[in-house]
Amino acid sequence: MKWESIEPADDRHPKPTVYCPCSAVPDPRGMRAMVGSRALGWRGDMRADSPITQRGRTYVPMLTEHDWYRAEEEQLEVFAPLVPIERVWIELVGYFSDSDPSGPDAPLAIPVGNERRIAGRRIVHVPPENGKEERDLRAISEIFSVGYETFVLTAREADWYRWAWSGKIPAARRLTSQTLWVE
Repeated sequence: MKWESIEPADDRHPKPTVYCPCSAVPDPRGMRAMVGSRALGWRGDMRADSPITQRGRTYVPMLTEHDWYRAEEEQLEVFAPLVPIERVWIELVGYFSDSDPSGPDAPLAIPVGNERRIAGRRIVHVPPENGKEERDLRAISEIFSVGYETFVLTAREADWYRWAWSGKIPAARRLTSQTLWVE
């Protein structure tokens, strides 16, 4: 199966995420991934490392996103279970001509105003002036008002995870809620 990007029909919304088989990605190191199958269920919030081959079978070392960011930041060795490559699905952002019905369903981004709780969730920022998406953000607050405008405090995803292992509160950016989408 060939995964080819196609042009979007509408550029007012964030590009969707889709999942492709890990075997279709040349080097998935550091990419978001899901592990599992339709029959067994799915585990998300994972990052893949480069595949390895043992006794003729290919495996992908998988880390939780928390472990991935800590290992990268602090140059640590962390335990990474080996998952058979056929059970690893890599998240791609964009519009693609192919999809695989045996892979995980990829949710569409939802405007933050349509969600009850957003703190800790993955966020996409789409500024109206240029429409260029900013990903790898986390909401660090719920929606709040200042005057007649509504905002959300956001942080880079790496800083969000650093907060968990170090206690260091991340630098926050206040973004208008109308420009934010929950993944």
